[in-house]
Amino acid sequence: MTTSPTAATHFPANHLVDSNSTNNSNATNTTPHISEVNTTSRHVAISINTAALNHNVSEVRRQTRAKVLAMIKANAYGHGVAQCLAALKDADGVGVACFSEARDIRLLGWDKPIVLIEGVFSEEEWQRALSFEMSCVIHHEPQVDWAINQPPDCTEYPSHPSRTVWLKLNSGMNRLGFDAQSIIPVAARLHAAGYKLILTSHFANADEPQNPINQQQIDTFNTVLEQ
Repeated sequence: MTTSPTAATHFPANHLVDSNSTNNSNATNTTPHISEVNTTSRHVAISINTAALNHNVSEVRRQTRAKVLAMIKANAYGHGVAQCLAALKDADGVGVACFSEARDIRLLGWDKPIVLIEGVFSEEEWQRALSFEMSCVIHHEPQVDWAINQPPDCTEYPSHPSRTVWLKLNSGMNRLGFDAQSIIPVAARLHAAGYKLILTSHFANADEPQNPINQQQIDTFNTVLEQ
């Protein structure tokens, strides 16, 4: 069986081709019938309860007695970071996915820590992150090299936020991070370069509290932390 190339026919996005009228071996009219489609949709609105957001931050802090890093990546998950930021003022910092998000938040006036949870993607971006006083997750070797080769200038600012890096351990999710063996020498290199380290990891089954892998990851994390 052989096939031959056919010419592509392009139709407007608001039109629908009637498949019953398309060309076949017995038809003489090769022009498909096109029917109009109503593209009108209902208006959708999102209401952001900033008081509820602020309450949630307080509740997380109360129940965990820990510092709170509010995740507002992807434009606050599509809700508008500018609208949500004021409600998160009591958080100790915010986390975002990429540099452009962090830059926008800094330009909105946020003066607390901002953490790039995937780190930077180039040496140039590392330099820009330093200039905006951001903290970065480090999860692979090139990021280690950029941090060591170009540390933040702490001459006039000894507590420069970029001096704190979040070193990611792959404790079982197997997506990003160093394994339990290789992370120790990486931590030693960064520490020797003057960085303050925060060990971080990511649960593979956080939505399943009873999943046995959770405890395995906790045990791996604690073992590395003790070293």
